Amino acid sequence: MSATMALLDRMKVELPEIWSQAQVVGSWVWLELNVPPLDTIKAKLHELGFHWNQARNCWQNPCGKSRPRSDRDPRDMYAVIPAAAASMNEAKAGTINPKEFKVVSLRECPVPESMQTCETPENAADYWRMHIATNRYFNPECECLAALLLNTRRRVKGHQVISIGTLDTILVHPRDVFRGAVVAAAASIVLMHNLCA
Repeated sequence: MSATMALLDRMKVELPEIWSQAQVVGSWVWLELNVPPLDTIKAKLHELGFHWNQARNCWQNPCGKSRPRSDRDPRDMYAVIPAAAASMNEAKAGTINPKEFKVVSLRECPVPESMQTCETPENAADYWRMHIATNRYFNPECECLAALLLNTRRRVKGHQVISIGTLDTILVHPRDVFRGAVVAAAASIVLMHNLCA
């Protein structure tokens, strides 16, 4: 089937005007055109390995899979799949498609006016006590690392609990530390870590 999909991909680029009319029958690619193709398209079809089948009244490419002649119509034995559907099925079966992501706020964290800016370590500690220590995932018996996300004027945009470790260990990769800041377009961050007593 890989030769069939490669041919369809090539057709999509080189013959986009007739690609949508192609059909996959077994591993062959068929083209049933309502009007005779232009000479330039005929030449391109021959270049791609198509031949005219007078009996079936269509252009065919065996895609490297020859089969003995038969009086039976192959469409009675194989499913006829449009080129677009074959490409979609191949994409679902064999490839990994990228995904679109978005940032979702988990909860509102209202703060008084005095805590809306973070200019001193005391401001960060107050924010920790008010919002991170009250997070339902926070465990005071384990080590925790959080990032406070700030805008250009050092106003708090939000925070992210990056990792919760064990009693005396926490492993964090720099990628995890900066991912939330980059996605949230933070101008700066304050890293906060509790020390278990």
